[in-house]
Amino acid sequence: MNLRSCHKQLQIGIVALFTLLTVSLSLKGQEVISVHQGDNLKSIGMGTSVKYDPHRFYDEKTIWDATGFQPIHKDIPNFPESKINNWLRFSCTNQTGQATLHLLIQTPNLPEVTVFKQTGDRLNLIYRAGDRYPYLQRQEDDVNFICDLHIPSGDTATYFIRVVSDHHLQLPMVIGTRSLVTGAGATNVFIIGAYFGILLVIFFYNLFIYFSVNDKNYLYYIIYVFFLGLAQMSSSGFGFKYFWPDQPGLNQYMVILTSSLVCMVAIMFAIPFLQQRKYAPKLMGINLYFLISYTMAIICDFAGVGFVSYIILNVNGFLMAFFVISTSAYISRKGFKPALFYLVAWSIYMLALIVYVLKNFGIISSNNFSNYALYWGSSIEAVLLSIALADKINTLTREKQVSQEQALEISLENERLVREQNLLLEAKVHERTIELEDSNRSLHDTLENLKATQSQLVEAEKMASLGVLTAGIAHEINNPINFVKSNIKPLQLDIQDLWEIIDQYEKLDFSVPVSDQLALINAFKKKIDLSYIKEEIGSLLQGIEDGAIRTAEIVRGLRTFSRVDETELKKVNLYEGLDSTLVLLRSSMPNNVQVVRNFQTIPPVECFPGKLNQVFMNIMSNALYAMAKKPSGETEYLTVSTRLYDGDHVEIKIADTGTGMPDSVKEKIFDPFFTTKEIGEGTGLGLSIVFSIIEKHKGRILVHSTIGVGTEFQIILPIVHPSN
Repeated sequence: MNLRSCHKQLQIGIVALFTLLTVSLSLKGQEVISVHQGDNLKSIGMGTSVKYDPHRFYDEKTIWDATGFQPIHKDIPNFPESKINNWLRFSCTNQTGQATLHLLIQTPNLPEVTVFKQTGDRLNLIYRAGDRYPYLQRQEDDVNFICDLHIPSGDTATYFIRVVSDHHLQLPMVIGTRSLVTGAGATNVFIIGAYFGILLVIFFYNLFIYFSVNDKNYLYYIIYVFFLGLAQMSSSGFGFKYFWPDQPGLNQYMVILTSSLVCMVAIMFAIPFLQQRKYAPKLMGINLYFLISYTMAIICDFAGVGFVSYIILNVNGFLMAFFVISTSAYISRKGFKPALFYLVAWSIYMLALIVYVLKNFGIISSNNFSNYALYWGSSIEAVLLSIALADKINTLTREKQVSQEQALEISLENERLVREQNLLLEAKVHERTIELEDSNRSLHDTLENLKATQSQLVEAEKMASLGVLTAGIAHEINNPINFVKSNIKPLQLDIQDLWEIIDQYEKLDFSVPVSDQLALINAFKKKIDLSYIKEEIGSLLQGIEDGAIRTAEIVRGLRTFSRVDETELKKVNLYEGLDSTLVLLRSSMPNNVQVVRNFQTIPPVECFPGKLNQVFMNIMSNALYAMAKKPSGETEYLTVSTRLYDGDHVEIKIADTGTGMPDSVKEKIFDPFFTTKEIGEGTGLGLSIVFSIIEKHKGRILVHSTIGVGTEFQIILPIVHPSN
C-alpha cells in the first residue's frame, strides 16, 4: 500500500469518527422509543425533543447537528405560539418483526409537516404534506398525516419533523404498525361519520318541520346545524378531502370562516329562541359585540393575519359559552321553559369541551371518549336543541288551543250581544233615515256652494298670475327708475359747478388786468376738477338714457304680454310672448338659473295671445319653483325652444333642470286642485287652466320628467286655428 492510499484511508477514518461522535452527542440524553410486537399505538410526545426556530435559521442540512433541543415531557406537545416553525426530533427502534413502522400525526389542519430520516451526516426527506399542498399528493388517503418511517425490523433510526403553522398547535403523534395506524383511521372515519349522520338526520327532520309550521326558530336552527356540520367538517379535515381537495389556498381559510359563521348563527338562533328581547333586553348589546368580533375574525383571516383570528376565536369561545349559559339560566329562572333545554344543551357541550382540553394537556388519558369529546358533546347539544324546539311548538299548540276556546266563548257572547243590539238598531234606523234625508238636502246645498267656490278659485288663479305679473313689473321698473333718480342729484351738482364757472367768466372786468382774474378762474376749475365733471356728466346722462330704454323695454314687454285683444284670434309671433314672459319673470329668477333660448324660425301662429302668455307664465313659474327647491346650489338651466313641428304645427318646449317628478305625480298635474307646493304657495289650478287653454287652441301638451334631472313641457299648436 503506497503513502497516498494510507493518507486517504486516514482521512476517511477521521470523517467517520467525527460523524459517529456528532451523532452520539446529538442523541445524548434522548430516550429511544422502542416499539415491540403486540404493542398498541405508542405516543411519542414524551420521547420527543423540540428546537424552536421561529426565524427559520435551520434547514435539513444544518438541523441534524444543532444543539439546544429541549425535551417536551408531554404525551401531546402543545405549542401556543401564533407563528410556529419548530423542529421535532425522536429516535425509535422497530422490535415488532414488521417490515416498517408508521408515524400518525392526528392533527388534520396542519399547514405543513415534513419528515426527515437521518442517515449518517445527512437527512433524507421521506414525507411532506399539509394543508398547503393538494390533498391528492398525500401518501395515504387519510385526513390525518400517516408517514412510512422506512425502518426495518431490528433497526434504530433518528427522525426530524419540521412543523409549520400560523396559529397555535396541539400535536398528538403516535407510531405503530400499519394495521394499527389504518385501524385508528377507520375508527376516526366511523365516529365522525356517525356524528355527521346524526347532524343530517337532525337537519332534514327540522327542515321538514320548518316547512310544516313556518316558524323562524326552525329556520335559524337548521342554518345553525348546517354551519355546525360545515365547521366540524372543515376542522376534521373531511372538507379538504371531499369538497376542495385541489384548493389548498381555500382550505387555509375554511376553519376560521366556518367556525366564525357557526358562532354568529348560534347567536342569531339564541335571540329569538330565548326571546331575549322580552326577557333580557339589556343583554342585546352583547350579542352585537359577538357578531362584530366574529366578523372581524373573518376579515383578519382573509387579510392574512390568521393568528389574530385564532385569538378572537379562542377568547370569544370562552366568553360566548359563559354568556349563553348565564343568559339561558337567567331566562329559565323567569319561567321560560325552552331556556332550560338550552341551558342543559350548552352545559353538556361545555363539559365535553373541558374533557377535550384536559386530554390535550395530559391531565386525563387519551382514548376514544376524550379524543372525540367535542363530537359527542356537539351531537347531544344538537339533539337537545331539536327537542327544545319541538317542546316549544307543543307549548305554542296548547296555547293556541286555549286561545281558540276562549275565542269561541267570546264569539258566543258576541252573538248574544248582537241579537240584543239588533233590536236597538232597528229602532235607530228609522231615526237615522230621517237624519240622512236632512243630510242629503244639506249636501245638495253644499255642492252648489262648492261649484260657486270652484269658480271663485279659477278667478283666484287668474289673480295669482296677475300678482306674479304685477310683482315682476314693479321690480323690473323700479330698478331703472331708481337708477335714473340716483343720477339726477349728482347731475344737478355738476351743472351747478358749470354755471358757476360761466358766471365767473361773465363777471370778468376788462378795465383792469385780466390775467389775475383768469388765474382765479383756473384755480376754481382745478378745485372742482372740470375734466372729471365732463366725464361724469356724460356717464350720468348715459345712465339716465339706459334707464329710460330699460323702462320702455319693460313697458313694451308688458303690452305684449297683456294683449288686450286676447278674446279674438290673431296671428302673432310667439317669440314676443316668450320674451316678454321671461322679462317679467326676471326678478323672481334665482341667481343660479341661466336662461337658454333655442329659437328656430317659425311662422306667425293664429291664437289668443293673452291666453298663450298665461300658459307660458304658469309653466315657467313652476319651472323656477322646481329649480329653487333643488338643494345642490349648482347652475340650473331654463331652456325655451321653438321649431316647426310639421307643415301645419309648431312646437314650443319649456325645460328645466329642477327636481323632476315621479309618474304618480305626472299623471295628476292637470287635475284641478292638485298641487305639490306647500300650503299657501299654490291653488292647484294653474296647470289645469293651462290644459284648458291648449285644448281651446286645439293643440296638445305633453310632459316628460325624470326625478333629479328635470321636467320638459312640449306644446304643439296648429299654425292656423281649426275654426278658420
